[in-house]
Amino acid sequence: MRFLIFICVFALVLTLGGAARADSVTHFSSVIDDLPLMAGISEVGDGVEFSTPDGRIAEVAAEGDVRQADVLAFYDATLPQLGWRRTGEGAFEREGETLRLKFEPVEDGILIRFAVAPTEN
Repeated sequence: MRFLIFICVFALVLTLGGAARADSVTHFSSVIDDLPLMAGISEVGDGVEFSTPDGRIAEVAAEGDVRQADVLAFYDATLPQLGWRRTGEGAFEREGETLRLKFEPVEDGILIRFAVAPTEN
């Protein structure tokens, strides 16, 4: 399943314009392997990922000298192409999982915390 998602993301990167242009994605998260990272942000720290009976739980942080509005626009344009449905600002759901983006100001830009967890019923 993750390989299929990777292939879809790769095809998306090659074909999308606007906020999710091919040059906007530079790499994927090393922790959440089906999460593209926008150009201009890089992972910081180790992150965590583990499985529970209800599904995976994963967290990773990235930072960069980017604007929060640009990050939100990138993920609003990119994640639906990967099957995620936007449920609020910085919140998405797909196949029983919830992805949340949280932002913190740092000296040279912003820190984005990405968290995946089973969707609460």
